[in-house]
Amino acid sequence: MCAIKYSFIIPHKNAPELLSRCVGSIPERDDLEIIVVDDNSDEDLVPAVSRPGMKIIRLNGSESNGAGHARNVGMDSSSGKWLLFADCDDFYEEGFLSVLDRYSDSDREIVLFGAHIDYVDSPDGPEEGNNWLEVSIERYQASDKSHLDLMRLLLMVNNPWCRMYNHEFVRSTGARYEEIPICNDAAFSLIVSSKAQNVEVIPDKLYYYVLNPDGITRKKRPLSHYYQEIDSQNRLNLLKKRCGVPDIICLPGFNKKRVIRDYGKLTFYKLYLYKIMHDPTYPATFLFHVRRKLKRLI
Repeated sequence: MCAIKYSFIIPHKNAPELLSRCVGSIPERDDLEIIVVDDNSDEDLVPAVSRPGMKIIRLNGSESNGAGHARNVGMDSSSGKWLLFADCDDFYEEGFLSVLDRYSDSDREIVLFGAHIDYVDSPDGPEEGNNWLEVSIERYQASDKSHLDLMRLLLMVNNPWCRMYNHEFVRSTGARYEEIPICNDAAFSLIVSSKAQNVEVIPDKLYYYVLNPDGITRKKRPLSHYYQEIDSQNRLNLLKKRCGVPDIICLPGFNKKRVIRDYGKLTFYKLYLYKIMHDPTYPATFLFHVRRKLKRLI
């Protein structure tokens, strides 16, 4: 039997057609497995796709446990040398695995790659949003590529879908996804990244991060989710500060227009104040960003 090189872990909830597209973008090979973790989908929206090397784990319950819990379940069930995490409404570039095959026998801990950001396949042709990932990779490649430059890249780009992780290395860090409704993947990415020493950075765009208006990150959120997001950002800020990269510590990171639209200006200012009062990196972080902006104006 061929040893498993790649484990693709995909959380899913109520989007079987998009899941089929995602799974269809992964080639059928004996050396990979696909683990779909269905997070309590409605009965008429459970995953319908099936193929060799793929298994579906259904999580049942009266309430959703969230994508973070689903990813942890998938990770615990995986056996590949490499872990790749995809969102069910995204998909991979054609031929992406031939690029990753170059590193499959290496001792790299993380392989970070590029992606198409906020991709929309419109009738007038494909469109993309501002590709902050491409800019971050280009900035790193133009740098001295010191360990600090690498940490700045890895901790700036905290998305798991643009990385291939060495499974044994991840296991050694003890990192887990936070089981919260929003921002459940950032802590995992940053904890693993902060411990990495042997990283490969490639500019190839191997993934399509799709702009999905029905996705959880774009729907109206309960107000409690904003407070959970702020608490998560504050924990991550402390980690970034300990890694010596204060220039990428987050100021209040929630969407101002969305908060005001859904809850009004007073709620926005309450959230902003909560962020400042509970961030262990303030006021030094705030002053750092003020000084940096003043230098740009001079």
